[in-house]
Order: sequence, then C-alpha cells, then structure tokens
Amino acid sequence: MEQAYKSGKKVSIIFRFDLKTSLENSTNLNLNPISDKLLILSLTVPKQIRTIRRFGEICNMLNPKRSQEDIIEALLKDSERGIQPQTLNHLEYDIEAWARFLGMPITLPRFKQSRSPEPWIPTDEDVMKIRKHAASQQNRGQASRDSCLIDLLFAGGMRIGELIQINLEDLDGNVLTIKSEKGEAPRQIGLPDSLVNRLSEYIEKYRIRSDSHALFTTLKGRLDYNWARNLIKKLAIKAGVPKFHAHAARHWCATTLLRRGPSGKRLDIREVQIHLGHSSLSSTQRYTHIKGREVAEHVKERMGEFFRMKNEMVDSIKRSSNPHGTELELDGAVEI
Repeated sequence: MEQAYKSGKKVSIIFRFDLKTSLENSTNLNLNPISDKLLILSLTVPKQIRTIRRFGEICNMLNPKRSQEDIIEALLKDSERGIQPQTLNHLEYDIEAWARFLGMPITLPRFKQSRSPEPWIPTDEDVMKIRKHAASQQNRGQASRDSCLIDLLFAGGMRIGELIQINLEDLDGNVLTIKSEKGEAPRQIGLPDSLVNRLSEYIEKYRIRSDSHALFTTLKGRLDYNWARNLIKKLAIKAGVPKFHAHAARHWCATTLLRRGPSGKRLDIREVQIHLGHSSLSSTQRYTHIKGREVAEHVKERMGEFFRMKNEMVDSIKRSSNPHGTELELDGAVEI
C-alpha cells in the first residue's frame, strides 16, 4: 500500500498490486495489459479480490462487458445452489466496481430480495459451549490460539475479514484497533483483562512466527478467510452447536450489549453502533427489534402474573361475600 486518502464520505486506498498474483489461478486471462498497475479500490479490497479471482476462473474478467452473459449464467447457477439474493447482489456490486475500474462499465440485473429473516442468534449457553471446547483442546498451542480467536469474535462482534487482518501492533493494552473490510472507518474496541492476559500468553508462548505482523497465524502465514471460517465452523460442530456460523457471533454481541447486564445497565444504541462499526444506525436498530421481542415476552409474563393475582383476589372476595354462589357484582364492574 502506498497511500490512503479520503474523498468525501468514500474511503479509498491506492496500492500497488500484482494482478498475476491475485488471479494466479485464472487460466483464461491475458494479464499483461494491466499487470502490476496501480489499482484504486474501496476498503473492501480483500472481499472484491476474492470475487474477481473466483469469476476469473470461469470468465474473462479483463473484458467483463464481453463476458457479461457468462457472469450472469454463473450467478444464476449460484442462485440455484441456494446462494441468497443479497449475497448475489453484493457479488454484482464487486464485479461492476471492477468493470468501472477497467473503463468498461456494466450493469447486471439485480436478484429480487425478500424481506430478510431475523438472524439466528446463539444463546449464552451455546456461546459457553463453543468457548469451552476451543479452550479444552489437547494441543495447548492450538487451544490458546483458537480460544483467543473465538473470544475476540464474540467480544468484538467483528467480521471474519476483520479478525484475520488484526496485526500485533493493533493491540494496545486493553484497546484493539479494528480495520473494517466494508469501507467503514477503523474503530477501537475495549477488551476485558482476562482476554488481554490470554492474548499475551498466546503471543509469547504459542504464536507461530510465520508472519511478522499477523496476530493469528498458521505454519504458512496469516490465517486466510476460508481457513478461519472453516475452523470456526468445526469448533462449533464439535461443541454441539452445528447451527453456529462466524457472523452469528456478531449478532450475539449486538443483542448482548443492548440487553441489560447484571448491574441493570445496557449500552446506548449509538455506543453499540460504534462498537460494531456500522456506518448507519439503521443497521444497529435491527437488533433493537429482536431485543423488543424479549421485552414483549417479559411484559407478557409480568402482566400474566398481575392478572392472575387480580383474578385470584376477585375469586376470593366472591367466595367470602357470597357463600351461596349467587351472582355478585363488584362496584358495578363486570369481570372479564
């Protein structure tokens, strides 16, 4: 990376990028015309590169205008395989951004999105099962790394792309700086002392020094996106929570922060927005709706108790005032 700058509300990065390296698995591309140029992309660079690399294996992504039919056909096959319309539309955004960069703008037909279902949110018990399994693995180095990774996922409410990009220098005492992969500004999150201590132990004793900057590493270097996603899924399955996926930790974090804690306090919705790195408050407000269902349930229980007590009181008055069982009217009110 050579320079980062802000242009209005759009944050962009100018960096030197060897296209041959990024699309090295693409066999049908003539890369020479644009290899080793300065590319201007948004901060979602890692995500966009994954999209272009993948479609570069089946289409000529150096000429997306000519390959438009092939791109649409590939997207339709993804739809048939069950990929959600929202995900397919995001892939189209990436492809269109790439086409604009090449000077060959295209517009792909959007997939119709139904109203998004409420996300599945793990229970506190589910979270504890996953944390316990990650920390109890026989290989102590693996257990230390995976335990820290899982706890950062839950405590930070971060995305996988953000998690794998964390560098050692991003950790400053109890404050961790997160670099967004979706164009939002970097944010700082506070970490509990217990997690900071375990991170220090992992870094000092168990971290594989295959990358000089990356916090989470393997023998081959920094954890990559698919490796981390599969690791998290396997941990959850072995812990007995097969429905869990990495993004569910973000949902759990949001609803937990909006819920009253043991002290009776909860975070303001604006604080939760900052913690999660949402650029729009509306993204955070969806979790207040989920929390609202909990409130509704509590109100139902509380009101149920109240009216049950009221009915019992009325029945008691009836029995004591009217032992013969004749009809009784209380203060002109009819019991309902």
